[in-house]
Amino acid sequence: WRTVPDGRWRSPRRRPAGRQKRPCPMNEKCWVLVGKQTKRRRAWVAKKRRRTVGSPTSVEADWRWVLAREESHGDVVGFFHTHPDGAGTRPSARDIRTMGAWSSALGKPLLCLIADGETVSGYVFANDESANDERADDESNWKAVKSIDEKTPRRYAIFE
Repeated sequence: WRTVPDGRWRSPRRRPAGRQKRPCPMNEKCWVLVGKQTKRRRAWVAKKRRRTVGSPTSVEADWRWVLAREESHGDVVGFFHTHPDGAGTRPSARDIRTMGAWSSALGKPLLCLIADGETVSGYVFANDESANDERADDESNWKAVKSIDEKTPRRYAIFE
């Protein structure tokens, strides 16, 4: 850092005038949600763990870590991932197929929290029947949650 004539601080790596930074698309991100469902099964408490970064149009969870965590702790409750800006928070056909397969593999309902900018929506996937492409948009295999309470940037309470 150095001081310029007007007294402000500037980085020595400042770009020359007229040369702008190229816009970089946001890469999707994914976290594994670990936690538990309440005894009455109307709410979930989850923390984000094990972040992975994908491309601007897709992201893949660290499946080895997910399987190892589920076998050792049994507390994987779902996944939190981002969508590209402007894509919304509704599950894509790929999200539906993937969540159905994970729910089937782990043998339990799973949460899917999707963020687009500051908006976060949640869904519960109960089985893998939606893995069939013809039924990918059939909402009978998944449902939206009623509310999401962000306790901290990494901890959530989700209500069905």
